[in-house]
Amino acid sequence: VTLHTNGMACLTRLKAEAKDLGLPGCSAESVPALLEKSFSLYQESLDMADKNASPTEAIGAAILKGSIGFRSGREVVGDGAARLGWQIKQSSENDDFSSRQAWCSINFEDAAKKISCIRVRSLNTFPEELQGEGAGDWKILRPKDCVLQMSSAAVGGDFVDVCSFAFDASTNASGQWRDISGFRVNKSKDWKLVIRSYHVADLEPRSTNFRYYVGLDVQLLEPEIAVDNLQRLHILHNGSTVLSSLAQATTGTSTNDTKAKQLKAMEAERESLEHAYLAHARS
Repeated sequence: VTLHTNGMACLTRLKAEAKDLGLPGCSAESVPALLEKSFSLYQESLDMADKNASPTEAIGAAILKGSIGFRSGREVVGDGAARLGWQIKQSSENDDFSSRQAWCSINFEDAAKKISCIRVRSLNTFPEELQGEGAGDWKILRPKDCVLQMSSAAVGGDFVDVCSFAFDASTNASGQWRDISGFRVNKSKDWKLVIRSYHVADLEPRSTNFRYYVGLDVQLLEPEIAVDNLQRLHILHNGSTVLSSLAQATTGTSTNDTKAKQLKAMEAERESLEHAYLAHARS
């Protein structure tokens, strides 16, 4: 369906170009009308791809690894879902670890995953094994600034940032799930969640008597039907070209500002995809 819609959009664009050149036997529709129709078809292709890319479970087993204090090292989890926890202790009164990073890598054992959404929530309760004797020595430390990373072949397998997000105090307190999406990446077997800072209100001032527990529920989701980045790049390139021509043809009209905003958004996504695709091709 997408290929057919793209073909119709391209054909309509050719009709507009022929009409603009004054070739015989052209469509009775005006050039702006034909360009509008062509752009609508390209936009329909993008909307269709987005609809088919609804997030679903990242099927398959994965191994967890983590920074110092991580409680679930080498644990095998399924479908990209895991409960993550870290135990952190202040080493001295002068030890400021409010920005000490904690991380967990999720390494899929079989096929690489094209993650399109991360679902997370902060935990406000201790795991069962920390609720017994000595529980009074523990405090909940709530994460604040976090980032999702992926291992990229374009930089020799190093981890690169995919998206950043932050937990505010109210979201942490309620323990609500959050969906973080809107990023487009290539496939990778290795993903990492990094906690870069915490809510400092949770820290005990000038005390080394408390140990801290940081807990997160996380699930990595991939598209139900994976979108071909090269095909999307093709649609964005042609769609932005048509939209640029349409904006020029409708200069001074009330819709021109809207077209300019749409064009800016399409070109930004096209440049991002093009950069990622070329970097992957060079690796």
